[in-house]
Formats: sequence, structure tokens, C-alpha cells
Amino acid sequence: MDTEFCVLRIETGVYSVTNSSGHTFYIVEGDERAAVIDTGCTHGRSILPIIRQYTQKPLLLIITHAHS
Repeated sequence: MDTEFCVLRIETGVYSVTNSSGHTFYIVEGDERAAVIDTGCTHGRSILPIIRQYTQKPLLLIITHAHS
């Protein structure tokens, strides 16, 4: 857990990451790459180090909705 993020392991290779504002995104690791589902309202420079703590695989970004 980082001071700005709370990471919850849902199961092997699946994580829920919530920032201090309560916005959540997910990391789902597959055999060859990992999906990052949504990004909350956090800049990529802030979340990439958190993601890299849980996977070094190439990333696929999936956006399901937008935030203002």
C-alpha cells in the first residue's frame, strides 16, 4: 500500500487500486500482458509506479467511462 493508494488483492493477478479521493481502477494480469481497467482521476505518472509494483508485463489500457 502506498500513502496515496490502497491496493486490494482480489485474487492472484487481479488488484483493485483506490486513490485518496476514492477513485478506483483495476489491474488484471494475463499470460502475456496486463490490463489496466479505468484510471480513476489520477495522472498516469502517478499510477504507473503502483502498477509496476504488481506487474512488469506490457499494459493494455481499457477505459469504460469518462470523468470530468
